[in-house]
Amino acid sequence: MTRFENPFNAGRPADNLEDELRRLLIRREADITEAARPRTDGELPVTPIPRWVHRVTELPGGRAGTLLAASVVALLMLGSAFAVRGLTHRDPPVGGPNSPAASSSAPSPTPSPTRTSPAAGCPLPARWLTALEAGVVAVDQPLNEPLAASADGSFLMSQSAIALDTPNSPATHRELALFDRDGHGTTIWTAAEPQHDLVSVSPDSALSAGWLVFGLGREQSLAAHGVAAWDRAARRLSTVRLLTPAEEGANWTIASDPVVVGDTAYWIEQAWNKPANQTLVSQQLPNGQRHTREVAHVARLFALGTGVGVLLGEGDRRILQGVVDTLAPGPGLTVPIDVLGAATGTWFTSDGTSLRWLIGLDVVSWRPGQSAVNRIGVARPLNGEFVGPFANVSPRGMQPEGLVLDTRNGALLRLPSGLRFALVAGDDLITVTGYTKFGGPTVHRVPLTALPATRC
Repeated sequence: MTRFENPFNAGRPADNLEDELRRLLIRREADITEAARPRTDGELPVTPIPRWVHRVTELPGGRAGTLLAASVVALLMLGSAFAVRGLTHRDPPVGGPNSPAASSSAPSPTPSPTRTSPAAGCPLPARWLTALEAGVVAVDQPLNEPLAASADGSFLMSQSAIALDTPNSPATHRELALFDRDGHGTTIWTAAEPQHDLVSVSPDSALSAGWLVFGLGREQSLAAHGVAAWDRAARRLSTVRLLTPAEEGANWTIASDPVVVGDTAYWIEQAWNKPANQTLVSQQLPNGQRHTREVAHVARLFALGTGVGVLLGEGDRRILQGVVDTLAPGPGLTVPIDVLGAATGTWFTSDGTSLRWLIGLDVVSWRPGQSAVNRIGVARPLNGEFVGPFANVSPRGMQPEGLVLDTRNGALLRLPSGLRFALVAGDDLITVTGYTKFGGPTVHRVPLTALPATRC
């Protein structure tokens, strides 16, 4: 019989390995009381796996089975040692259990060129960390998700509460609140049935100087069934459009988030999953005459200047984000021929005066009145929306990777765990800390001037 050397103790015969491994397995089994798994900051607690009543102290098959199992374990551990040795020069994934974003509550305030790779992002400078801790916005709900902003500095936020001690964590409260520049919030909509009533909000075109518009939906429904508008001066909510039971029975839907330009709302209606036959609807708020025109394959609308832009593509952009769309002119918006030549890309985002999108590794921008687009190259592919001068690497509604790209100089920055750059309202950045897919408990308002461009 061939004798193998014990990999755990050089020179020790493998015959003694059986007893040693049996003692090791029994000792480890007695210590384990719950399954091992990484837990990220902000994650809801989970119930530990209950400890088994019967403890296994003998492996199946008697001594022969024990020897076979011991040999398998030894070979696996030996193979693991070689595998780990081969991976020692690979960086852990950002946000993983061994990464800086998950292992510390805040990154080092001083960049370390020798230990921070470009793919992992650079830690924020101390000046940024100090600024991001200031400007707390007073909120009265445990979960808060900024949704849309206005050039005057106001922003719309979803606020909710969920039942943590019941299956599926159903919502116990849902509302929309409009916050002004001074941090005063006004509730504009409250769900009558928090577990079922939903809203859909355009991330970049829901507010004008006088109005706010949003879609009305229900749980388990993939499209809205109504459009509502908030008169900011009169502080009054009105229902602009509500599908009739007959229309809903015929699978008619509000197929896009409504947008507003001045005092006119725009949205798309169609039969469910029939994008080749759509209707573009416009209506002066709150109850003006409604106008329609036939369109096709419109994926999303956005406000730009005094007009409306159209994105042509397939699918519902509230579900499929980051897919390829094509810019087209809409009511009141003229797009020059040279701009149309660069009009196919991803993550189109309007701030009301200019439009940005991605084409490969280029950040492309254009504003009405310009005859061509501007391009800025970036060092890595992006997969998230633009937030002022920044680009989130993770889309809204997903666990953040903790990375943002500063488009002012191309720096990739690593955020403290649970921090998300939500949107820009006026000249201020709105952030959420303790962020999860439901929102976060703390909202901050930070002047962009307090966050100057920085390099690694």
